[in-house]
Formats: sequence, structure tokens, C-alpha cells
Amino acid sequence: MLLDPNDDGALPDHVSAEVALTSTLVFAGKAIPQTVADAFDTALQARGGQQLDDPRLTATDLRLAAFYFAWRIDWPLLVGPPSEQDLDHLLALVQLILRAWGLDGSPITVPLPGPFVSEPGARAGFVLERRTTGGRVVLFGLVREASTPAVRIFAPTPNQPWRFEWATPPEGVLREPVLIQEGLGVKELAQKLQRWYNHHLLGRAVRGRPLGSGAFSSRQECLATLRDAAQTLRQQGKRPTQQAVADLLSEWGLTAAAQPLDTLLYWLRHYGISWRDVVG
Repeated sequence: MLLDPNDDGALPDHVSAEVALTSTLVFAGKAIPQTVADAFDTALQARGGQQLDDPRLTATDLRLAAFYFAWRIDWPLLVGPPSEQDLDHLLALVQLILRAWGLDGSPITVPLPGPFVSEPGARAGFVLERRTTGGRVVLFGLVREASTPAVRIFAPTPNQPWRFEWATPPEGVLREPVLIQEGLGVKELAQKLQRWYNHHLLGRAVRGRPLGSGAFSSRQECLATLRDAAQTLRQQGKRPTQQAVADLLSEWGLTAAAQPLDTLLYWLRHYGISWRDVVG
């Protein structure tokens, strides 16, 4: 259910590590260029001795596929602009794959799909995609810290080209998600996914009333929510300005206003809260 972008049913109250890991694998598989997968299949057929219309076969196709394959199975999935350390790690995994495929020599490096988020080196431990008639929303559950699971690579066969297994379970700590919205009329869906993620996967109490039913039930609830937002920004290495807090509250689904800062300023006036009370 989680991996079907067209499923509009209720989301679960938890996600297992295996499902989280598989979600990144499925998303990355869709992002790999189809030409790479086709070239990989062609190379496999030729290695198996099957007659091809194009008799040329070099290891180039397999080396190219190995690079994308390494990115796809590496967990947490690299979704931000890669650093040199990220690329070094990826190339080491490519070498492991090439050895398992019986190929010697250096790997081929090509531009990775994405980046899907702007944060350098950002990695996602969980990816959720949902589609509507007007567009789609992709939620990237970024990780604060994680241990990459050991991977065992098997030689490909014509029937099972992408053979591997995770030899050890993944371990990681999720943090704030990044939501990508494409198309019109998906903002409410994005807010729904944001609140679900915060409540069930981060374990954060989702304060505030449902979208469209008003703001907070009391001054205390409003202040607690604003302090949560300010603390979240500090943990991200960001300064908790009024604009930054307002934008984060909008991401959390607590306001649908076009100018969330105006809503934040209204709450401060309405509940008699000073900004020092929020950030002090």
C-alpha cells in the first residue's frame, strides 16, 4: 500500500525498517534512466551468448549500469547534491558490484539522478509518493544519522539481472522530511502527508486543529508549537527567525495561508505571545 503512489487509503501508524529501505529502492528504480536498464538487459543477453541485432558488446553498458545500481541500493538513498565523500563511498560500492559481475577495471561515473532536495549530501531513509488527478507529492524522510547495511552482490542472470541482498538490517534516525509538490491542487495532500509523518514516524505530537478548523485551542498550545518549530530549526543549524518558523509551520500543515508569516504574526497578537517567549 505504501509503495503504490495511487493508493488513497489510510496510511499506517508505523513503518518497518524493511519497508523504509524498500521504499527508497523502488523510488530510485523509477528514477534510473530507462536506456540504462535496456542497455543492461542487452549486455546480459550478449554475455549469455544470445544472438543480437547489434553484435557489439563491451563492458561499457554493464559499468554504466553498475554505477546506477550502486546508487539505487545504497541506503540511506543519496537525494541531495553529492559531496566528494559521497562519491568515494559510491565508487567503492561500484567496485564491489563489478567484481561480483566478473568485470575488472575502473568504473564509469555519470551524473546521478536528481538532486531531489537542495541540502548537500542529504540522504533519505524513507520515500513516499502520492498522486492525484492534479499532480503528485513526494515525501523524502531524511535521516539524521544512519549505518549503511552490508550488501551482498550476486552475478546477474538473464532472468534476474539485478541480484543482491541486504546482509544486515538498516539502522537510522529519521528527521524532518522534505516534500516536493508537483502540479496544482496538491497542497492539502502535502499537508496531510506531513502531519502523518510527524506524528507516526517522528513521534512528535501534532498540535493544532485540522486544516480549516481554526488554529489552536489555547495560548499554551500555540506557544508550545512555536517553540517546537524554533527548536527544530536550531537542530537543523538554522536561525529561528519569524519567517523561518512561519515557513516551517506551513510545511507542517498548520496554516494554508499564502503568506504564513502574516498568520504567525496574527497568532502572536491574538494569544499575547512575545517572540522572546518563543526563542528565549
